[in-house]
Amino acid sequence: MKTEIKTSIRKVLEALSKKDVSTANDLFKLVAKKADQAATSKTIHKNKAARIKSRLSARIVKAAQSAAS
Repeated sequence: MKTEIKTSIRKVLEALSKKDVSTANDLFKLVAKKADQAATSKTIHKNKAARIKSRLSARIVKAAQSAAS
């Protein structure tokens, strides 16, 4: 479960580095789902899941704003 989350995060970051915001947004939904599932099953702490989602969404928003301008 943890490796799936880490791999998914890496894919989101790769999409952002290629400035592909729409793909990153789609992949982010998968990361959020996996993080929530891991937190529910107590594989990771619920605050860590929230932190993962918060940091990734902030990067996606920042990338979307820089792509729009």
